Amino acid sequence: MAENAHRRLLYHAVLPHHYVFFRPVYERLAEDERLEWYWSANLLGWRLKKHVLDLFPVKGKKVSSLLSGARSYDMLLAPVYLKFDVAPRARLRVQVFHGVAITNCFLKADINDYDKFFMIGPYMVRRLVEKGFLREDDPRIEMIGMPKLDRLARGEIDTEAVREELELDPEVPVVLYAPSGTYSSITTNGLGAIERLQQMPINLLIKLHDTSLDFRRNKKDWLAQVKQRAGGQVRVVEGFDIVPYLAVADVMISDFSSAANEFLLRDRPLVFLATPEKYEINKERWDTEVWGQKTGVVVNSLDELEAAVEDALAQPERMSEIRRAAAADIFYQPGTATERAVDKIYHLLELETPVAAA
Repeated sequence: MAENAHRRLLYHAVLPHHYVFFRPVYERLAEDERLEWYWSANLLGWRLKKHVLDLFPVKGKKVSSLLSGARSYDMLLAPVYLKFDVAPRARLRVQVFHGVAITNCFLKADINDYDKFFMIGPYMVRRLVEKGFLREDDPRIEMIGMPKLDRLARGEIDTEAVREELELDPEVPVVLYAPSGTYSSITTNGLGAIERLQQMPINLLIKLHDTSLDFRRNKKDWLAQVKQRAGGQVRVVEGFDIVPYLAVADVMISDFSSAANEFLLRDRPLVFLATPEKYEINKERWDTEVWGQKTGVVVNSLDELEAAVEDALAQPERMSEIRRAAAADIFYQPGTATERAVDKIYHLLELETPVAAA
């Protein structure tokens, strides 16, 4: 392949936060004129209104997943396992993942549909090996980390600016409630949890998962339901990037979201709302053996929730040892993942990494 030849890259996103994961890497690559970008998304688009990538300032051509296969590409970058092949003529197929949730949704034989795996950390590799999907010495494994967390790990987020933007009371702590998507706590006792937390002397931030916002997947408008409970010291944050809110939270409440693991980098308390329905659906992959929900306190009632939050705020150092150990296992060298991903993409494309991107 000639050094000066253009390379075609296709990135496929199903939900908006799939792009947020990749954004730090793309921003380092965006100015390279040798790279020709294509962006694929499901045919119906985000909430039937627009192409998923219309939500972000990306360069290049946006296509539906059905039309993406009409071209050949030098590289397909996929943050999820695809239900059908969006790029059958791609020279290289790279699985970049988009998170590591307690449900371990990456534990599927589908990983072998790809030529390279940008692994988030040792835990992910170990679990895939234990399940027999990969060998430990598989040459397709690339230890990368999680690019979207680099600025959190490096302490680059202006937390004072985030607090001011949200008009948070500086005299009280911040509690973040971030349920996951399908069959999450927001569909069971989440609204009751919000109402109970409203009565506590805290700033409460509520960040819903992209899936909870998509009316094709839900019987209720959860965003509208949550907004009815906003006001006072309760804020509903509607962006697709949770990282700034992880940075300001003193305690996080979740269920089985990848964001709960991401919050481990803050070494702050976690509280998990029990979701037995989700466990039954996903019990073959649910992590009950390694870290799972052992990094926080699991609650089964609103009374337990209130007590757990009070205890977490009073003793934030409790469970620090297990949180730190889990973070080191789940995330490979936090703060430096973007550089590795950029270098590896150039290497795979057989291009020299420009100084501006290095």
